[in-house]
Amino acid sequence: MSTARRAFKRMLLRRDGRCMVCGVYLDEDTINPHHITTRGAGGEDNLENGISLCQQCHVAVHNGHYSPAALRWILWIHYSYEYEDWQLGDERDREAALNLCAKPTRVERW
Repeated sequence: MSTARRAFKRMLLRRDGRCMVCGVYLDEDTINPHHITTRGAGGEDNLENGISLCQQCHVAVHNGHYSPAALRWILWIHYSYEYEDWQLGDERDREAALNLCAKPTRVERW
């Protein structure tokens, strides 16, 4: 694993400490750092473009169960990051994020 990838992983783990979709606590071994906009598409290794996921939720994201816009909404809800309107998708993306943030999780939320 590259130094940049390790730094990105640690930065997300420090910020979140848990999967931002299901709420399970994460550690160095269980975190699956995810770039919302891929590096190949110009995404950067910054907090606004990264989200901490568990393995199960990371697979679900890559299988299309959660849109990049819904992941940005989750970060907006928790951290008030600012995104361009087009990056937040539509009402379905917002509702998906609200439902994820409101659903009971395996751990207590902040």
